[in-house]
Amino acid sequence: MEPDNWRKVIERKLDTIHCDGRDRVLLASHELIGIALSWWEAYSGAVDNANTITWEEFVDEFRRYHISDGIMKLKADEFRNLKQGNRTLSEYIFQFTELSHYAPELVNTDAKKQTKFIEGLACELRTLMTPQIYPDFNTLMNRTILTDVAKTEERKENKRKFLERKVQDGARS
Repeated sequence: MEPDNWRKVIERKLDTIHCDGRDRVLLASHELIGIALSWWEAYSGAVDNANTITWEEFVDEFRRYHISDGIMKLKADEFRNLKQGNRTLSEYIFQFTELSHYAPELVNTDAKKQTKFIEGLACELRTLMTPQIYPDFNTLMNRTILTDVAKTEERKENKRKFLERKVQDGARS
């Protein structure tokens, strides 16, 4: 997935410098090296007018060449089946964010993104987060984190009280 990570980094840089249109293609292609550069030279040399290649076309062709359809499908399926399971909430959020790019149709609205996120949460968190309405995904994610922290503290406190009672019961015996 290195090529896709490269593309994401380049897009962030291009966004940072407010690079638009054809300039995105020129700057991104300037950053290519090795096999990626060879691909670009062959691809741009094969089109009638390389100056008409749009950013969208560049990204589509780059992904098509460097990331197989099989890998894309595997990653999309991995996202569709993503559950928190035994992962920490932080690990789940990271996986959710990383994999969501491979199945954009599942998260192309804020409501869909919230639904998919809640569906993947561990049962206890899902039960707590489902009945609420959140104005946006970031609010949902932040409240889920706060809820998870509070539940962790509650479990620690219950364990501490249990151990104290056990010690007290042992002292009475």
